[in-house]
Amino acid sequence: MALTSNQVREAMFPTVRLAAGYNMMEVDALLDRLVAALETYERGSAAVDLSSSELERADFTQTRLREGYDMRDVDALISDAVQTLRDYEQSPPRPASSPSQSPTTAWGLSVKDLIRRLEDLQATHGDGTERTPVRAQTPDGNTYAVAAVISSPDGPVIALSP
Repeated sequence: MALTSNQVREAMFPTVRLAAGYNMMEVDALLDRLVAALETYERGSAAVDLSSSELERADFTQTRLREGYDMRDVDALISDAVQTLRDYEQSPPRPASSPSQSPTTAWGLSVKDLIRRLEDLQATHGDGTERTPVRAQTPDGNTYAVAAVISSPDGPVIALSP
């Protein structure tokens, strides 16, 4: 089961007193780090402060005769979280897109802003004379006119014409 940062943030564990449990402060501190790592992956970055192997090796102080989290429930969430982190570690980062957010370009502009700026550059002057078309140079050194900028879930796609 792939976990999200919200699922971990909202996780609640039953507490035990007579049976062995996990130290609640230690579990909460690790879960805070897990939430931060998942949020980082969900934003599309791979620079996280918690790895799946570190999470798998987590060792909590056991409590007895004082309140602690039920060990089985904590272990089940940690097991799911280890697999989720492994999945993120083995796949390239990819920003989550939502309909309310416009993908951004490498320059920090939304695709809509980039399109608007390109249209402004290609618009006619007030006197009716046309401006020089916007041109882009490809890595192989060829130069093309920008024909269109199209929004896609992966970011802007710039269509070029010779």
